[in-house]
Formats: sequence, structure tokens, C-alpha cells
Amino acid sequence: IRYLSARRDTIASSECHDDSTWSYFIQDTMSMIDFIQQFDCSVWASSLPYLGTVPPRGTSSLCTLAQSYKIGALIYGKRVLGALTKEYLPLEDLVQELLATIESLQNDETLYKCILWPIIIAGLECQRQEQRESVRTYMESFWEHTKCVNVINASKIIEDRWQRCDGTEPSHWIFSIGHLGRDWLLI
Repeated sequence: IRYLSARRDTIASSECHDDSTWSYFIQDTMSMIDFIQQFDCSVWASSLPYLGTVPPRGTSSLCTLAQSYKIGALIYGKRVLGALTKEYLPLEDLVQELLATIESLQNDETLYKCILWPIIIAGLECQRQEQRESVRTYMESFWEHTKCVNVINASKIIEDRWQRCDGTEPSHWIFSIGHLGRDWLLI
């Protein structure tokens, strides 16, 4: 996520880059997307160290949590790649997969508290009304689990995005999210 944000900032800067630099940025971003796609959530979840006196939880929910971040990072990465190549990449399948992954974590109160960033990515990317209603439900659930003020800020950001776009414009939210008048850490 940090790498992709840095690449986005490079694109947004006013510096002029030659063709070979842009080619490098594209290839490097494609490599990062490939790396994200190859990330094995099951291996990650099962390799976490066990610390404490309580027996470790099953790895299934942890794997699902990792999957939500993986899909969110893929969406974000593909939007950055699209900005580099000046192409609009349809990501409807990934958005649907992310929404389903978030849905499957709703009953795990402990891990659901860790999922704000994937919910935000889904919200910024979704176009259809039923997807937006799902995101609102997930935000409300997150609020109920955490009472974290960040969810209010995130909801305002998402609702503002939905009001500004009519579902037909390419998704350039990777740039506009940084123009909110202040910086938010929404992880």
C-alpha cells in the first residue's frame, strides 16, 4: 500500500518524466501487482507467531482478513497502473470479491475492527447502488464494533465521492482522495 501510494504521488507530482522513466514506473507497478496477486493469505495466517496464554484462533478468519487487504491492494494498484498507462481498467469482479470478503468477516467482531481500509477501497470503487448500500451497512457495523471516529470521516469521504461521480466517470479517486483539506489515516 505504501509503495502504491508513493507511485501515485510520483504520478501526481508536477515533475516531467521521460518515456523510459514512465516505462520503468509501469513495469515496476506491474511487478508489484503480480507480487500482491501471488501473496498467499493462508501461508501468512498460519505462520503468525503464537504469543500469549490463550490458544491461537483458527487461521480461516485471519486468512479472510488478509484476503480483504490483498483484494483492496489489487484494486488500488490497478488504479495506479491505469493512471500510469492512461487506461481505465474495469475492476467490477474485484469489487464484488472484496464486498463478499468483507461480508464474510461481519460476524467476527475482533477481526472486523481491522477492516476499515478495505471497506473504504470498496466504497470508493463501487458504482452500483446495491454495492453502495452494502458499504453503508459495513460502515455502520464497523461503527457499532469500534465507535471509532475515523469511520465517520471515512463515510463522509465516500459519500462525497458518490455525490461527485455519476457512475460513468473513470475512477480517479486515487488522486482526489488526497484533496480533502486535511490528511486522514484510514487504516
